[in-house]
Amino acid sequence: MAFSPIHWTGDLDDDCIARWCGLTLRAECMGCNDDDCDGLDTCKPEHGEYWWWEVSARRDGEWITFAGSNGEGVLDNGKSGGASSGQAARVAAENAVRTAIRIRDWFAGAKERANGEYGD
Repeated sequence: MAFSPIHWTGDLDDDCIARWCGLTLRAECMGCNDDDCDGLDTCKPEHGEYWWWEVSARRDGEWITFAGSNGEGVLDNGKSGGASSGQAARVAAENAVRTAIRIRDWFAGAKERANGEYGD
C-alpha cells in the first residue's frame, strides 16, 4: 500500500484532502502571500498564494500532526513554511507522508528484530 497512488479529493485550487495508509493529508489555500492584501480578491499575481499543508492521523480521539507547513509536527524541524501553490503543497504533504510511512515501517521492523523474530 505504501506505493499506491495518492488520490486527492475536493477543490485542488482551494482546499483538498487525501487519505493514504491510515494518514490524512490536507492542503488549503490560506490567501495572498502579502500581508498587506485583504485576501485573494485583492491579491496581485506577483504576490502569489500561501498554501498550508499537513499530514496527520486520529489516534485515541486526538489528532496527531506528523508534519506540516506550521512546523509543529512530530517529524518537523520546528520551522514553518507554506507552499506557493496547491501542487507544491500537495507534493510537500506526499513527501512527508512517505517519510512517515518509512519511519513507521522501520520501527515495526526494529521491534520485530528486538523480539528475535528475525533470528538476530
